[in-house]
Amino acid sequence: MITRTYYKNKKKKQDWFMQIDGTTIVHGETPETAVTLTHPTAAAMAVTMNDLIMKKCSTGFEFDRVEQIETESDKKARTVGGVELGTNQFVVDFGDAASLEKVIRQHNDQYHQYTDAVQNKGVAYGAVKGGKFVPHEAKSGDNELDFYMAVASHAKLRPILAEFIGKISLGNYEQDPMMRDAEVPLGSNAVYALALADKKYLKAHTEFCDSIPIGCYIARFNDDTPDGGRHVPALLNKWKYSASDEDTMNFLVAQLLHDDNEYAKDDIDCIMKEHGLEEALKDKKFKELLYTKFAYRAAHLESHRNIEDRALGLYIFISLNALGITCSKQDAMIFGHMIDDIGSYPSLAQIIKGGLDPEEDDYVPYDDMDDDDDDDDDDDDDDDDDDDDDDDDDEDEDDDEDEDDDDDEDEDDD
Repeated sequence: MITRTYYKNKKKKQDWFMQIDGTTIVHGETPETAVTLTHPTAAAMAVTMNDLIMKKCSTGFEFDRVEQIETESDKKARTVGGVELGTNQFVVDFGDAASLEKVIRQHNDQYHQYTDAVQNKGVAYGAVKGGKFVPHEAKSGDNELDFYMAVASHAKLRPILAEFIGKISLGNYEQDPMMRDAEVPLGSNAVYALALADKKYLKAHTEFCDSIPIGCYIARFNDDTPDGGRHVPALLNKWKYSASDEDTMNFLVAQLLHDDNEYAKDDIDCIMKEHGLEEALKDKKFKELLYTKFAYRAAHLESHRNIEDRALGLYIFISLNALGITCSKQDAMIFGHMIDDIGSYPSLAQIIKGGLDPEEDDYVPYDDMDDDDDDDDDDDDDDDDDDDDDDDDDEDEDDDEDEDDDDDEDEDDD
């Protein structure tokens, strides 16, 4: 694949592109009139590239788009058994770890080519039979989900899959959410399979969901999908949740608050009735912990999704009342404003009592979470000892003030 980057001068209605192949630069207004510049080293090529871009930008050109140009060698690589595969078709043996590793590494290493090939076109995994490509039978109802379930079943392949999903999540922030088709966000099947295989990747599922408009992930709670959907209920059934388990508790709270989720009440009702949350909230200590994590979740969404105070307040109002924590819409709006403006939030007792007054009352401060979030990104492959340490911190939460402070720092990670 050759990457071709386009720039546009809107005033003059002119286009200009540049593509790089090794140490060779091709640039011009059209491929037919392009100029080829060959350099002795990559460093020399980089100097020319920067000079060309700076010159164009100084004359009114702006970045427009990136295209992947397929070469003859690319087509040859896609030919299996004499059959030229489509760019969104992949030959793989679900029962062979080496075959699975080859394909998932290809997806990860050639991320841009993969997303360009699959977006809004779908994807198929199969074999060449009788002179043509034949997709494998979709045992789950979704051929792509079967592939990722097979990949995630091998522990050594999970870090590769997690890296691939991380690229998709980042890509969703940089452009409109990438969709496999009208009902399936690119990466949703992959992150579901990964989180179902290993509890520590529940966080990756939350991060992926935070990178997309949550309404486009239909299979998250809805069962009207080819694979039967209900991904979140399946994950809750598999891993359960408890106050002493940081991974599952954080995952639970993440399901309770999303921006622009028109089905928030239905989602919470499902967890309340089907997954024991209604009963769990009768325990005062559990309720306090869940509420505290809920407040940090609200702060996280405000800082990472750039939600307006009023909108955040509405989401808080809907979610808290669905949880049986009754509050007025005005107090929920004040909650959302406080999280953003003064870095504090009302205690559970204050929100239930109502009549919040940010000018007079004392509220619970929270620390900036950005640095801790960055630290977490480096800990994806931490061993189980780290998870056990987190669990111990939660269990000792009320022992003394120093340990309470440690727990607050753990919550910052979320």
